[in-house]
Order: sequence, then structure tokens, then C-alpha cells
Amino acid sequence: MSILLAIAVMANGSPVAAAPASIPPFPVEAELQLRAINHRFADAFRGSDVAYMSKLTPRDFLLTDSDGAWVDRDAFLARLRGQAPFDEVAYDAVQVRLLGEVAMLHGVFHARTPAGERAHVRYTHVYAWQDGRWRLVSAQS
Repeated sequence: MSILLAIAVMANGSPVAAAPASIPPFPVEAELQLRAINHRFADAFRGSDVAYMSKLTPRDFLLTDSDGAWVDRDAFLARLRGQAPFDEVAYDAVQVRLLGEVAMLHGVFHARTPAGERAHVRYTHVYAWQDGRWRLVSAQS
């Protein structure tokens, strides 16, 4: 139960340790935080939660889309506005790689559109420890 509580606290952005904001958390905590963020990202994507995605991504965020196009933060957030593109979302095969103040998260995103179409996309998210929290600085699908 304490692990679930820790994940819930970390997903809400509350500090877990009293370490200075400039120092990333220890690896076990960092991995739990990143997995919680990954879960929250999928939920925010399904629900078109632009407010959450705005907090998660800095101004210089850049997405490399599945067609190879680069999508800046404003265009990424614009895609989320309006009707949610998916009825269902899930993910699996998640791997977290910690590299000091940078972390890479790999996984497979599964979704179903309102029309019943299914999508399965392998993704890589790059996070940087900035201002005492993990920020999504780059993504590729």
C-alpha cells in the first residue's frame, strides 16, 4: 500500500524527499515518479487534458511524429484541444532508463478511436530534471 501512496503523491507533483530541487531523486524514486508520469500522460492524452500537458512540457518541447514531422509544443497542445481522439488508451512494455538529470522512457501505446480503429505506437519520451520535477522535453512515436 505504501508504494501506491508514493506513486499517487509523486503523480500529483508533491515532493517525496527533502533533497534540493536541483538534485534528481534517487533511482528507485525517480523510476516510480516517471512511471506515474507515464500513466498520467496516457490518461491526459485520452482526456485531452491540455492543462496537465502544459505543465509537463517546457516551451522548447519537441515531438518527432510517426510520419517524421517535427511538432512544437504549441502544435502538440493544439492537437489535444477539443474532442478527445481516443476512447481507450493503454500502454505496456515500459522501460525507464535513468541518465542522471535526464531519463528516457520507452513503451508501447495502444488506443482505440470512437470509430473503433486501433493504434499501436512505440514511443520514446525524454525527461529532464528541471526546477525540482521531471519535464517532458522531447518525444518520438
